[in-house]
Amino acid sequence: MSGLPAFPYLSDASLAAFDQLMTPMHIFSFGNEQLIWANRQGLDVWNASSVDELRQRDLRPFSDATRIRLAEYRLAFERGEDRTETWALYPEGIAKPRLSHCFGISIEGHPQAMFVEHLLHADKLSMNELRTLEAIRHTPLMISLHEMSGSMLLRNPSAAAKFADFDKAIGAVGDHFRAMFADPDEAERLLVNSSINREANTTTVMNLKGSPSHAIAISLVTDPGTGGQAILVRQRDVTESIEAQRRLAASEEALHLILSLNENPVLVIAVADGALLLANSAAENALCKAFESDLTGIFEGADTFKTLCAELLAGSKSTWQLRMRGSNNRLFWASLSGIRIRFRDADAITLIITDIDTFKADITLGANPEDFERQIGAIQRKLLAIASHEFRTPLAIIDSAVQRIESRVNAIQKANSLSDALIHLQEVSARSSRIRNKVRRLTRIIEDTLHNLGAAIGQMAFYPVQTDVAEFIRAFAQGYAESHPRLKVIVDGDISVNADIDHDLFSRVLTNLFSNAEKYTDGPAELQVKLTLNERNVFVYFRDFGIGIPQQEQALMFDDFLRGSNALGRSGTGLGLAISRQIMTIHDGEIEIVETLGPGTTFRIRFPRPTATNRATLPTVAF
Repeated sequence: MSGLPAFPYLSDASLAAFDQLMTPMHIFSFGNEQLIWANRQGLDVWNASSVDELRQRDLRPFSDATRIRLAEYRLAFERGEDRTETWALYPEGIAKPRLSHCFGISIEGHPQAMFVEHLLHADKLSMNELRTLEAIRHTPLMISLHEMSGSMLLRNPSAAAKFADFDKAIGAVGDHFRAMFADPDEAERLLVNSSINREANTTTVMNLKGSPSHAIAISLVTDPGTGGQAILVRQRDVTESIEAQRRLAASEEALHLILSLNENPVLVIAVADGALLLANSAAENALCKAFESDLTGIFEGADTFKTLCAELLAGSKSTWQLRMRGSNNRLFWASLSGIRIRFRDADAITLIITDIDTFKADITLGANPEDFERQIGAIQRKLLAIASHEFRTPLAIIDSAVQRIESRVNAIQKANSLSDALIHLQEVSARSSRIRNKVRRLTRIIEDTLHNLGAAIGQMAFYPVQTDVAEFIRAFAQGYAESHPRLKVIVDGDISVNADIDHDLFSRVLTNLFSNAEKYTDGPAELQVKLTLNERNVFVYFRDFGIGIPQQEQALMFDDFLRGSNALGRSGTGLGLAISRQIMTIHDGEIEIVETLGPGTTFRIRFPRPTATNRATLPTVAF
């Protein structure tokens, strides 16, 4: 609690005096989120026999709306304000609505607490009216009521949380309504339309940090407090939805370009009904014409396509070797790689097909089964390496073409073209930039793929030196924080122990764990690092507090291209943990997911402690 402003202090003598009053009162601590005091009348409200019993009650978990409301109260108290509103209390599960006067105080051990004075029962309202109030408080929809002058009358918790800094900057008597629009004329247009049609709607950019886009509906109503006319505003943040639509359009354009230049047959198939959405020219030339009407016809087995889709959607498999039917009905061995994507605003899967008949011909089917399996694995890695390299050329072509487009746009802009032409050219430039971003992302996927292949076939260079594990992680965290201030890393303990570590490779593991902790946490992120050891091994635990990984999916997270089902909408290739596992295997160690109590994920890394021989031959590194 250090660093937080303390509220006005309330002495024990004051509490003793309040205990004699007939008005029910209680105190809630923001620090431990518990009730810490009540007078005798307050204990009756909470159905508690004593203050000690009251302190033992766990009020959590709070709803999101309650947390937002408490946070808004806390900020109001820091500004010296108070609040008088209806609260629905639930002592022992029994609903007790109360009109309450709330203000900030501090007592011994609790610098920030809320004093609640129950003014009266809220039973003058009907049950439906009480339920309506609770619904408005708990809805994620932002609801506000303004005077016609624009000054603020009321915000529900969702709106109060979103506009907290904004309201503070505008002040109590400012025009909050008109000031919240990036374009002030938008406010006047909405008011005019609402006076004609009773309600007006728009989607517009807000004058808030980050310039979010909100879908807004306003109507003119009667203020029940004064009887005068007021502006009722309902709004929701649609920034992510709009950005997702833009990304979808850009990704579809990039996909069309890439597939048209790819020499391998590629199919894009709808998840809902198995319909073919897109096939590149290579697929049209290489596969039998049956795929245009029935995709099952291009596989040797009647149920092959159904099984393949089920395995891909379940996340249990993403590569296959099977027999397919070619353009002249010739059966050939093919290697398939599949990935789930969004296409035309629907779930879809992409299948990349490679003819491997020439590779299969080199395999002796009567060989030892273990040798046969090794041969198949070698072929898969070779095919993936070839496919990755083959992608580079079309990607480079696309990137080069986009650069020429942007260069042309710059030249026309400098020539002082007509304004209408410039508007269209700016759109071309924006689309070009989005395509280039997709190119960069695909290039990163290729780099990660090749890096993983290098590890799998022993081509990853390994130069270990004896290193103080804790000091290395601290030094890495310090450098990482300079460019990623949102992530707070806490390295626990004073253990000083060495392990044989390749600095470049282990830095790649740390980068993956640190970036995941940041990427999969909404808001400020924290990563706790703890070291333990025994006679043979050093163990390092990395605990984040993000969205976590579903229990049933954890065993698959170290496979190539696999990501958690809850990672939708967050960038990533699905290769980071696979590469980390390969790196730890080279170190004769391991990385695994272990049980986490509470939110987030915990990874455990193991390094073997250096042997006497290693200690004699490897240098010691200190930081």
